[in-house]
Amino acid sequence: MADQPRPASATEQARARLPRNGPRSRWLHALVYLGTLFLAYSGIAVLLEGHPGLSAPLGGHVPAATSHRLVGYGLLIAAVLVVAVWWRAAGRFAADSVRFGRVDLRWLAGYPRMALAPGRPAAAHRGHFDPGQRVFNVLLVLAFLVLGVTGVVMGMPERFVPAVFGWSLRIHELTTWVLLGLVAGHLLLASGVLPGYRGVWRAMHLSGRVPAATARRLWPHWSGEQAGAPGPDAGQRTRSGHLHGPAGRPPATRPHRADDGHEPGGDPDLEDVADPVEPAGVPHADGARDEVADQRADDPEDHRQP
Repeated sequence: MADQPRPASATEQARARLPRNGPRSRWLHALVYLGTLFLAYSGIAVLLEGHPGLSAPLGGHVPAATSHRLVGYGLLIAAVLVVAVWWRAAGRFAADSVRFGRVDLRWLAGYPRMALAPGRPAAAHRGHFDPGQRVFNVLLVLAFLVLGVTGVVMGMPERFVPAVFGWSLRIHELTTWVLLGLVAGHLLLASGVLPGYRGVWRAMHLSGRVPAATARRLWPHWSGEQAGAPGPDAGQRTRSGHLHGPAGRPPATRPHRADDGHEPGGDPDLEDVADPVEPAGVPHADGARDEVADQRADDPEDHRQP
């Protein structure tokens, strides 16, 4: 009879991490935020031309305006290519960002408590992004769209009447400050200053893996799916607490029912709960294994599998 899985120690639970984003997402994120930081700095230098010290590192007012326009066009082209090439991923991102429900209002109401006292999490939600991320995603995309359209208008002033150019400049300037506010809030959360977001910066840096406790707190449904998904590190995830129950408690197991053959497809609420996993990552149950062995011994024609 195989040994039972070793209970996870407190150290293993603290070190357990889940893969949140792959290399492609992390590189795209880096491209966007580096481009956005350059555009923010060069744009402010152009708008505040009465302070020549701001545009001096870029070669002066005219070079700063030229580089701002070229980098902006480059980001617009990159955005179009990303949507055209990875349109399925872009569609999932959009769908996950605009999906809101009544439970999200309870999450937002409990957000300050969760951010400042992670031991008292907010209401659970079922999104890939937490409700705060979804609001941020929608506002960020809208800000980029407004900046892109008004930037194109200002880049071709001879094609528009002065009134259109003037309104585009005002809207572009106002949206720039809105975008800077969004970026500042994003950096605050990513920095881990708020206790509820400790370690979240790893989702888009280094290996893209986040602490399991942070994943359970911010993305409970997603972390539960990761706990039940097979993978090369499934054994590590199991020994770290199964991520679907409270930390420090024994992992939950699927009830053995005679009508489902111990396979997924029964009660959908039970499908997110991971079965016990050996360190090698192979699900098992000692009672089920003995039963299968008895059946094979009674069936002389079943010799296709060892």
